Amino acid sequence: MYRGSFVNQDHRRRDSSGRASQPRTEDYYALLGVHESASFDEIRRGYRAAMKRVHPDTAQPSTRERAEEEARSINIAFHALSQPERRRVYDGERKAAAVQDQIMSRYFGGMGAPGAGNDLYEQLRQVRLAEEREKRRQHDRSATASLILIFTGFVAVVVCAIILWSIAVYLAERVL
Repeated sequence: MYRGSFVNQDHRRRDSSGRASQPRTEDYYALLGVHESASFDEIRRGYRAAMKRVHPDTAQPSTRERAEEEARSINIAFHALSQPERRRVYDGERKAAAVQDQIMSRYFGGMGAPGAGNDLYEQLRQVRLAEEREKRRQHDRSATASLILIFTGFVAVVVCAIILWSIAVYLAERVL
């Protein structure tokens, strides 16, 4: 029977003395290779595919212990996601942990848990900075085009003045 929090309930790694160590932080959906909105059939297919991939009977003797540990993890994930009540509890705890990580990263200035680089405010800042850079580039391009146009106009006026001056000098010499 289900007793309390599924993620923290007896699904901890045991050290050599048999004592429980840290609770698992694995993503059960990722272990089974399914999306969060997967149906029971998709979860079952994902479970079977994952077990085929890591089953201890197909592993080399040197990697058998690791394969057994992975198979245990996959079994735990399947049992958590295959039963609606346990899945609801797991999803709730997962969402609560995500909210807590986001709050902690906000309070500690992005120095949250390792790998928790999903600070919403930082992403918004990055988008705003990218938009500002693009506007600055467009402004710089238009300023450069304006400078080229002004310089070209100035050169054309100087060339026309020189031509008019040379025509005036030529006509003055002919008349005199």
